[in-house]
Amino acid sequence: MIAYAVAGSMLWNYAIRPLEEADLKQRFGEEFERYRETVRCWIPKAPKVGKLRKP
Repeated sequence: MIAYAVAGSMLWNYAIRPLEEADLKQRFGEEFERYRETVRCWIPKAPKVGKLRKP
């Protein structure tokens, strides 16, 4: 089961993710680029206090 999870993760990361990100970049442009620079894909990080948006 672990091997299937690892294989699925690798497939998504190297085959599906680039296509999905290209579509998002085409649809949202610079806004998506800023998002991609601040949000990690696999390992989350705590946001910096100054980076939080207020509603």
